[in-house]
Amino acid sequence: SLVLFGILGIAALYGVYCLSTLVRS
Repeated sequence: SLVLFGILGIAALYGVYCLSTLVRS
């Protein structure tokens, strides 16, 4: 569903943000 797709998108963006933060530090 559209809601599930939105949740997956947010989770993906959050994961990329966490990875970039870990790589920077």
